[in-house]
Amino acid sequence: MDGLPPPAPVVRFFRRPLGAMPADVHRAGLGLRELYEPRADPARREEFGDRYGKLSRTPSFLVLVLGHPIVHNPPLAPTRVTS
Repeated sequence: MDGLPPPAPVVRFFRRPLGAMPADVHRAGLGLRELYEPRADPARREEFGDRYGKLSRTPSFLVLVLGHPIVHNPPLAPTRVTS
């Protein structure tokens, strides 16, 4: 491809009520596997300088890990063995 690097992934930022996010995931036919708020890594405290305190206390975004929904089948009824 003309020596060009691959296109960068597109990440869209938007603010939504927290309760709307899982509902949208469910409507899309997916399951929410994990939800977490990344925080500043203590090992990089020097790199962040004065911003480290705020970054370690106040997360700026959520990460939603999605996947196929888990189907919980009801247990099978016990079967009777007759001879």
